[in-house]
Formats: sequence, C-alpha cells, structure tokens
Amino acid sequence: MAKSTRPVISSSDRLKIRAIKRSILKCLTEDFQYGTTKSGLPLKRKKENLALFRTPEGFAVWQNTNLTMVMDAVVLGIYLAYGAEDTDTEEEGK
Repeated sequence: MAKSTRPVISSSDRLKIRAIKRSILKCLTEDFQYGTTKSGLPLKRKKENLALFRTPEGFAVWQNTNLTMVMDAVVLGIYLAYGAEDTDTEEEGK
C-alpha cells in the first residue's frame, strides 16, 4: 500500500482554522447584526444574520432550508473570520 502523506499544519494554522470554524458556527446558529463601511465606520443600517439551525439540537429553524442558505452563512463566517476584527459583534466581547 502507498503511504499517505498528511499535510503538516502549524499551530498558528490550527488557531486560524478554529477561529474560522467558530465564526461559521456563529453564522449558522446565532442572530446578530454586522457591517462596516470600507473606511471602517459603522453602517447607518447594519446587515442582519438570521440563524439557520438551533444550537443544542442542530435542527433547522426554517422549514425550507436549502444548500444555498447554508453556503451563504459559511461564506459570511469565513469573511468575518478573515476580514474583520472590526466587524465583531457585541456578543463576542462578553
């Protein structure tokens, strides 16, 4: 059998992966507002994220939850994890 080669992941990469995972789970399971302008100022009307799944059970909140809705939440989680220390919500500061 061929020996499989696993990628070497540094500890800093593991921390980044955990942060991305937390951000994605937040986007899938929590309602919150987010958003800033390109200059870093808060938007006059913030964007709103609505939870797709209930946290303890993992059941869908909405009846017709589809893959597009889930992928939009995942992409938002990645954007928030990478881009933006300034778009953190009030709940994370607690």
